[in-house]
Amino acid sequence: MITKITFGECLKFLLSTLNIRMSHLSKSINVDSSLVNHWVHGKRIPPYGSTYIDNIAEYLSKNIYNSYQIQILDDFFVNLYGSNPMPKNNKERIYESLLEAQGYSKECKEAEVKHKKHEIKQHANKMKPLDKGNGSNKSPTMNPDISPINNSPLSDSKEFTANMVHGMENIFNAGFSLLKEAEKEESRINNIIYISYTSYYNSMHLQDSMLVLLRNELYSLIENNWKVVFLLRIDQNMDRVIKFIHYVLPLLKTGKVYLYYLNNYNMLTDRETYVVTQVGALSCFPTTLDSVINCGIYFKEKEAVNVYANYFNVLLTKHGKSLLKCYPDNLKEKYYEAILKAKEKIGQQFNYNCSFSMEIMTEKLYKKLVLQCGLSITDTLKSIDFHKRQLHAILSNMQSEIFYNVYFADEMESIFHSRSLYVYTYSGIKEIKIDNQDLIEFYENIIYFINTYENYQIAVINPSNENNSHFISNDIKIIIKNRKAVILHSFEPSKASIEIRLSIEEPIIIKAFMEYFNDLWDHISPIDKDKEEITSLLQSYIKILRCQAP
Repeated sequence: MITKITFGECLKFLLSTLNIRMSHLSKSINVDSSLVNHWVHGKRIPPYGSTYIDNIAEYLSKNIYNSYQIQILDDFFVNLYGSNPMPKNNKERIYESLLEAQGYSKECKEAEVKHKKHEIKQHANKMKPLDKGNGSNKSPTMNPDISPINNSPLSDSKEFTANMVHGMENIFNAGFSLLKEAEKEESRINNIIYISYTSYYNSMHLQDSMLVLLRNELYSLIENNWKVVFLLRIDQNMDRVIKFIHYVLPLLKTGKVYLYYLNNYNMLTDRETYVVTQVGALSCFPTTLDSVINCGIYFKEKEAVNVYANYFNVLLTKHGKSLLKCYPDNLKEKYYEAILKAKEKIGQQFNYNCSFSMEIMTEKLYKKLVLQCGLSITDTLKSIDFHKRQLHAILSNMQSEIFYNVYFADEMESIFHSRSLYVYTYSGIKEIKIDNQDLIEFYENIIYFINTYENYQIAVINPSNENNSHFISNDIKIIIKNRKAVILHSFEPSKASIEIRLSIEEPIIIKAFMEYFNDLWDHISPIDKDKEEITSLLQSYIKILRCQAP
């Protein structure tokens, strides 16, 4: 084992990751709930030779349901095992992890007993009366924007230390400094950043440049194995929700961002909380009747940080609801069902970077390509049926609804130069080489849609163009069906694989996504969404292909 954690920490992490309550575990393994509570909080340790750990591992391994949980557990086991041989299945991994944690807890318990008296005595010595005889009222030199509540240095000691932060800009700087300090922390399985987005005034007073700085720093920390949990309040203020979408959307492709929202839409809050585990916490609130956040308390003392982390988890447990549905590989069939369910409903649709016009490909050409993918008969038939239903849904909807499509120019050029297409199938994405005649048919079908259907709107943008800098990463594919769903996945072309599949069904968020992308559409240069220009480009490709040998 590489990383050592106690039994309580290990069990708490597993329960939290799998979203299992202590009471549910106690019922499943037939023990009193107070015993599980004592385990989690380190007050008791299962005795050697008991069946508790085996029963816990059996139950937990049967309650792993989505890719978020799988990814977090995989990171957890990698940190524990390092380069050592790892058990093959999750039950054995959980069992071995708990067993090692049990042994470590026994060691810690003995050391804790030895040092407890010394710690209490040391703490008591620090609680001496203040010396009132120095006659000086002069305050120590300090940053005027960060005023200490007491004069003790920031440390990991038992002394309580906090700082007052005044003004929105200084609150932002304090929060940003927490993230910068997190860069210095070693990579741990429980490195979590909690961020609330519940106050209207906090979110609207942050400038876009500030949000970009925060997002870039979060992205850097995510790459260093940190996970980010957002709790947001959803209301009818679209500007606020859209601002959040613009802020968080590029982070979703990492698979290490977790979105929750307050399940009571009328729940009001005028404070924000930022917690960076092992580093510090920042609690922000207004001090005036206008409810504008203008003050914060900044903590770095570990007990205070833990209190705020626990407070955040209580909010999530009592008032939070997950915003994202996740579809790991074993649930990808559910993902395709979610796509069809959304597309077959009446409503405006927005496609962002969804594999250049693959979904409107003729049934004949799709069938020809999918037969080259080497799929099983079952997956081949499922793939063909999925494409047929998808195409039928698009054609039905375009009679009355606008169908927006935004593609990237480099993808168009890549298809032409490589003579290959990424074919979406029930077994995943397959890169298939395509001959000149089939590519001509592919282009001609797109031209047919452009010229036949007024409601088929298409734009081809160049992301390197300065005017398109506001567009998000081109490795995220997004489908938005108005009033129905937002469906997205992250695609890595070099691996020809989908990294993450997500869907959102919360109505206000869907509406905000639609408004966000409608605004993006309005910012596209007219030349980039001119049907005649795009048709002319496709015809130039066709002309070259016809002149070349097949």
